[in-house]
Amino acid sequence: MNNTKKEKAKPVVKKLTVYRNYFISDTRTILALLKISQIEYVFEAVDIFEGGHQKASYLEMNPCGTIPMIID
Repeated sequence: MNNTKKEKAKPVVKKLTVYRNYFISDTRTILALLKISQIEYVFEAVDIFEGGHQKASYLEMNPCGTIPMIID
């Protein structure tokens, strides 16, 4: 008989990516919610003064160009 234990597969923990700008109050609200909920996340800065929210790469992910945006 084989006495080896079956190892359970560890769940893959995927971090949320939050596209943000600290000048937008909704970003701070999302940050507070993520911290309170202990959800892992990564921030990507979007420079609204340089038009980062209107660049083609951003608009492909979020056609409205709104900030903040969350990708899971």
